[in-house]
This record gives sequence, C-alpha cells and structure tokens, in this order.
Amino acid sequence: MAGVTFASTLKEDGSFIIPEEAVDSLGLHPGDEIRVHIETAGLSSHNQAYYEQKLTELIQEADRIKCSSAIQTTENTASTFGELLKEKYRKQGFDF
Repeated sequence: MAGVTFASTLKEDGSFIIPEEAVDSLGLHPGDEIRVHIETAGLSSHNQAYYEQKLTELIQEADRIKCSSAIQTTENTASTFGELLKEKYRKQGFDF
C-alpha cells in the first residue's frame, strides 16, 4: 500500500485539503477510497509541560542514584520511562 505524509489545516466544517502533490503521487481520482491517519502536527503547551516535568523528574531520580558497577533502577524510574515511551509511540500510531 502506497502512502504519503503531508500537513494540512482542519477547516471549520471538519474538512481538509489533500495537497495536489499527494494526489498525483498516489494516482488518486475522485471517488477513490482512501485510508486516513490523523495526528496533531505539534505538541500543545499542555503536553510540552507534561514532558518537561517528566524529564525533570527523571533527571532528579538519576541524580539520586549512586554509581556502581551494576546499573540499578527503581520501579518508579522504569515505570515513568516506560510510560513516556508508550505515549511517544502511541502518538506515532503504534498500538500496544
């Protein structure tokens, strides 16, 4: 299945425009069925603040861990890191 990635702006009526380059490269014609995957183009300020807070917490946790020959993590660190990764990949369209 062929695909392209492009940015578009959502209109008031909920529609958006597929760029001519995308239509041409896929060989689309009026009436063709297409599959659409939509995601936001950037992080909202709320999401950015969330990630900044989680990063700060991870750095603080890392600062508290004493260096040793074996790497040790707390359950909280592993859980927080796992949740950050899961959120990142969810936003990219991966399902767990």
